[in-house]
Amino acid sequence: MLAAEVRGRTWVTRKNIHVDRIASAWIIRRFLDPEACFKFVSGKGYSPEPGELRFDMFEAEFTHEGDRCTFEVLLNPPPNESRLNSAASRKTIRRDRRRGAAFAVCVC
Repeated sequence: MLAAEVRGRTWVTRKNIHVDRIASAWIIRRFLDPEACFKFVSGKGYSPEPGELRFDMFEAEFTHEGDRCTFEVLLNPPPNESRLNSAASRKTIRRDRRRGAAFAVCVC
């Protein structure tokens, strides 16, 4: 999925936030979809509505792959599929991590 295809979406994940989900939401908001809106649902069996993308949940568009967590999947997609896959983006991630950058979530 190309970066342009994920902009302006509602991003859906499971309730009960854990590290991988909040880190993934940060990556989404910071690099993929600056206007992302987040929706928290019950996990299994959720059917996405039009315009929604699921992450870190059962049968999600973006979730664990092998031994990589959702955050790692979003950070290292296949080549040419995301602007995250650049030296400048990786430098920004390191800088934000050192500064303890704030992160706000818009909940739908």
